[in-house]
Amino acid sequence: MTRPTFVVIGAMKAGTVSLRHYLDGHPDVFLGRGGMFGEPNFFIAEYNWPRGRGWYESLFDGAGQAAAIGECSPSYTMAPAFRGVPERMAQVVPDARLVYVVRDPIARMQSMYMHQVSAG
Repeated sequence: MTRPTFVVIGAMKAGTVSLRHYLDGHPDVFLGRGGMFGEPNFFIAEYNWPRGRGWYESLFDGAGQAAAIGECSPSYTMAPAFRGVPERMAQVVPDARLVYVVRDPIARMQSMYMHQVSAG
């Protein structure tokens, strides 16, 4: 039963995808995959929570002897849209460290605006 030792969370357009990319390149770090964009979103009831702990733990099966095991799901911070995330995380991964990615709010807003414009 391998579970993550850290979880990357944060706002959209704050750099979580870049951080995931950098961490993925580190030989001592294993990142679990799952869900859309490689974000498991397991602790969100409306997404993958119903799949159960077995599904979540299977995302980390290849971790081997990695010094750090993690996942990146920025949607965990989208309260109140998704309720109960902290409680579910405390239940399943109580010792995991949270890496909360932040960004200058104006730069983040501009980036989100450009993202939305490019998406039509």
